[in-house]
Amino acid sequence: MHIGSGGIELINLIVHKLLSHVHDRIAVKADDILLASYPKSGNTWIRFIFYNLLKEKYEFPNLATFNSVNDHMHEYGQGKITRINGVHLIKTHKAYTPLLFYPLRSLLIIRNPLDCIPSFYKYQLGNEVLPEKVTFGEFLRDEKRGMKKWLSHYNSWKDRATLCYRYEDIVHDPSQAIMKICQQFDLGFSVAEIEQAAEMSSKESMSRVEERYGRKNRKADYKFVSDDRNNHYRDLYSQEDLQYLESFMAGLSIY
Repeated sequence: MHIGSGGIELINLIVHKLLSHVHDRIAVKADDILLASYPKSGNTWIRFIFYNLLKEKYEFPNLATFNSVNDHMHEYGQGKITRINGVHLIKTHKAYTPLLFYPLRSLLIIRNPLDCIPSFYKYQLGNEVLPEKVTFGEFLRDEKRGMKKWLSHYNSWKDRATLCYRYEDIVHDPSQAIMKICQQFDLGFSVAEIEQAAEMSSKESMSRVEERYGRKNRKADYKFVSDDRNNHYRDLYSQEDLQYLESFMAGLSIY
């Protein structure tokens, strides 16, 4: 049977992904912490905070940039996780599956889909993952990206995560939220250290870092750090979109 060049590329991609997952599954340790979230739910922000908490202990580069955070707090499944002495914070947007994640400790960050999904829509447009012709209403109803996918992701983690925390509660009081997270996972940081790390990872600080050091965006006018923490994208919803969203949220106790 002849396999064309496209088929060979696909096989190579599948093998590479499989080996990357195997590598990371072997590399993670029992005291590592998975930072699980649906995309655009604060995962990068939380990693910035913990980078600023951990950088002296683990001798990270002094300045937290998008590149340095991604280089030292890897995403699960990329084949880049390395064993270090101490706790490793690992990003994942994947749904929970025991084969990958049991029995690892995990923090689930949950963001209101009313804000999360339009933010994800803008992110995918800004990174040219999504064609411009796709409307927000279509995105919201897309089974691979929209509300159904958000709910499926949440349901996979809600009873399995070590700790669940709402994004909105972290925004309300970052220092208090990070202190509770540290206490849950036995991370011994003082109030002063946490407050300093939260200040160094504020929206304003991250925006300056993005402006000066950049980030891998496809479109020059798209900013990863934007005003969407303040419900900036809710005007994308039509009345029909809101009714569609609410039909899924009716049974949610967290919002």
